[in-house]
Amino acid sequence: MTSRLAKIDVPKQWGPFELFQNWMAEFTSITKLPVFLNLATASSDGYVKNRFVELQELANDGILFNTCDNSPKVKQLVRIEGIAERIPGKMEENTFYAEPLYAQIRSVLIKDQSMEVNWDELKNQHDEMLAKVKSGEITLSPPENLVVYKIVPTTFDFYHSGENEIADRVLFTQETSGLWKHCHITA
Repeated sequence: MTSRLAKIDVPKQWGPFELFQNWMAEFTSITKLPVFLNLATASSDGYVKNRFVELQELANDGILFNTCDNSPKVKQLVRIEGIAERIPGKMEENTFYAEPLYAQIRSVLIKDQSMEVNWDELKNQHDEMLAKVKSGEITLSPPENLVVYKIVPTTFDFYHSGENEIADRVLFTQETSGLWKHCHITA
């Protein structure tokens, strides 16, 4: 048995956003699922938390996701590497209405994240709200605590591997000029 190299081909004119967009399009064409990112933040005392956020938009200068403004990730967000910007304006409304109905209901129901929950009660509340929305009795609006953040990365680290393959990593770093350079690094 021999191994192969799981080489990541990066066209000359591509930067990290183009490669990410290409990988994302390939994934969503196969799965038809939304793209989730693992967001890691650290508290002031160094406690690291990881959680998944749904990718709302891949802009040409950053990655947008939404969350509740009272969540731990917002309190710790300023501690991530790179730049995180809160996006003001109507973006919250746009991302809210782009969500599937179950996610809109979840956003309205959950006022405070990371609280202990009785799942049977939450499911009943969700089902009641779903019935009211479907019957036209109520219309959902974005909750006041919904915020949108854009992460403006300064580095991208792409990893690819398969069975019997030597993994490949491509590291993109942004130069002070704003241009991206990349190289293959050990995986």
